[in-house]
Amino acid sequence: GDGAKVIDESLMSCIVKDYLGTLDNLDSSRSEQHKIAMLKLATSLIKYNSKELVAHRKELIKFGWNHLKREDSTSKCYAFVNVCYFLNAYQAPEKIILQVFVALLRTWQVEARPFINEALDILMPALPHRLQEGMQQQKVPIWNRYVKKILIEEGHIITHTIHLWHLIVRHDKMFYSNRAQFVPQMINSLPKLGLLPNSSIE
Repeated sequence: GDGAKVIDESLMSCIVKDYLGTLDNLDSSRSEQHKIAMLKLATSLIKYNSKELVAHRKELIKFGWNHLKREDSTSKCYAFVNVCYFLNAYQAPEKIILQVFVALLRTWQVEARPFINEALDILMPALPHRLQEGMQQQKVPIWNRYVKKILIEEGHIITHTIHLWHLIVRHDKMFYSNRAQFVPQMINSLPKLGLLPNSSIE
């Protein structure tokens, strides 16, 4: 339905400034469940009301980024999804976009994978028009280069390799034009992924 019919701009502004934007939203006294609920609320606001929240971009990215900087927490997984919805909806410095993208590529732990996959699936379609400056001087899209780089560096970790190949398969059109550069990594991965008796079912 139309989010504007459920919540008006004044109420959205109040939620962002007086609840999400307060200095204590990372207060240690808040439970992990409370932080997750706040992140879900912020994500829903961006997902369904991004145009009405343009004036609050600074508060929204600060909120999500603060949670993203936390280490080893469940809420950090939700923060990745939140920040990717933000980057899909609004332009941000390319350095920030790439920092988030690379962090997602390097986060391969099984327990975090559903959130990481969701975040990547939100961010990937936005990369061609969010990274236009970096695209103008490069023949190979920058996301292709980072995926290949990490495949080479982390190819010895099976679950990490699976994470990256799943991304390529889900977003095949974004890698198709440069598919030849992934052939060596694909050949190197085959014995680990499918030709051994103890290969992962994935």
